[in-house]
Amino acid sequence: MASVRRRATKVALIVGTLFAIINYADRAMFGTLVISDVFKAIISYGVPYCVSTYSAVMAGRDCTARLMASEKAKPLPDHPNLRCQ
Repeated sequence: MASVRRRATKVALIVGTLFAIINYADRAMFGTLVISDVFKAIISYGVPYCVSTYSAVMAGRDCTARLMASEKAKPLPDHPNLRCQ
């Protein structure tokens, strides 16, 4: 799960920064940024983090379900090839 958190953090930093620039750069440049805009810009980082984390966890669950079904519920630790395609 640490890799999911790391990847989600990277996605959030990149996408959140793009969101913040697109939505608030003009206000920041002209000095009309208010505290509510700062709060919204910070929340802009949470959305891509949550979406990235959710999609990674669900993809992992789907992969596990496919492996379990293909091996007739053989426990995953004994499975010789744990790769999802």
